[in-house]
Amino acid sequence: MGMEGYGMLAIGAILAVLVCMRFAKGILKSIGFSLATGWGSMALVNLAAAVTGVGLPVNLCSLAVSGVLGLPGVVLLFLMNLICAV
Repeated sequence: MGMEGYGMLAIGAILAVLVCMRFAKGILKSIGFSLATGWGSMALVNLAAAVTGVGLPVNLCSLAVSGVLGLPGVVLLFLMNLICAV
């Protein structure tokens, strides 16, 4: 699957989370928003990797960090990737 396929898959997953959030209340809504913003921003960073040359690896750890922490988690992963890259 090419980058376009992953991008469409990420957009579909984000839309599904947003639709489910519409009917959720309280803490579930907060968790859903964090998941949507984290995974969405991670997808945008990886889609822009062709232009910027900096992408994030998609694995269980990075998905967990970006899902739990949201946008700040993606920024953390991005900075760690820039600092630790050799």
